[in-house]
Amino acid sequence: MSGCCRVIAPLITLVVLAVLIIVVVLSINLHDANLPPTFEVYSASINSLTVNTAELTADWNILLSTKNPNHGMRVYYEATSFELFYKDIVLDKSTLPIFFTDKSATQVINMKPSVVNKPLDASVANDIVLSRDEHGIVEFGLNISTSIRFKNNLLRSHDHKSLKVVCYPLKFVFNNATHAGTLSQGLTCRRVE
Repeated sequence: MSGCCRVIAPLITLVVLAVLIIVVVLSINLHDANLPPTFEVYSASINSLTVNTAELTADWNILLSTKNPNHGMRVYYEATSFELFYKDIVLDKSTLPIFFTDKSATQVINMKPSVVNKPLDASVANDIVLSRDEHGIVEFGLNISTSIRFKNNLLRSHDHKSLKVVCYPLKFVFNNATHAGTLSQGLTCRRVE
């Protein structure tokens, strides 16, 4: 074999090997980008749910986890907002700062919705009191809207995807002496189109 072939053959082998590695890495990352994150409310409490004839006052403490099922991509959450609701009535709206979930990881977010003297229709106020005092359970819900994008060390997706999830019913069990409630069990939120 001539001196030229001894140099060119290993170079060609290295180039082919590098191209194959890049194709495999990119195909894994592009495949993962199709997997949306999942959300779960796994713990929550309400401090002193106070309802009078036409107003509601309460403080919630909600621990929400978001899981990234992708092995090769981080998920960035931008423009994230949530609404806490009772039946079809929005009680509180708020936004969350930008955050991300690492590859194959779970991120916990502590949300603290609060309402003070929120005006309610008298029938809705009575319904909440009846549920709390007679049944010991009140169901609330959480709507979450966010814009997500996927990113890794090699690629960056510039496309933002809208994602909406609803966490309902969040069943709070109440102690009648203190009017404090705790989430009866965790809940996996569902995507809505």
